[in-house]
Amino acid sequence: MQIAALVNTNTSLFVGLFLVVSSVPLGGADTSASGITVGHPAQEPALAARTAIVQAEAAVARAEALRALWTNAQEALDRAREAYSQGNFAAAQDAARDAREFAELGIAQLKYPLTR
Repeated sequence: MQIAALVNTNTSLFVGLFLVVSSVPLGGADTSASGITVGHPAQEPALAARTAIVQAEAAVARAEALRALWTNAQEALDRAREAYSQGNFAAAQDAARDAREFAELGIAQLKYPLTR
């Protein structure tokens, strides 16, 4: 269980760091008078897809560390990365969601008995 706690801590730190870094305004972002950064609408699908991929990567890493990784989780993550690189952000987000779900199911499966 120490490994799970370590992985969860590192994953939370990584995702938190990503969210902070990703909130830094890019060239297409505007800053209002209140100081709140408003992202360019064209960036939103890419950011949503990238966020989903980061979450999927964290879940897959957690499952791998616990030796509970399903192969279809890794395959879905690979599909998400490929779709993102091709600019197909909707497909990337869907595949990343699948990867995360499969990884979480693999982890949940550890709670079941090996035999009856």
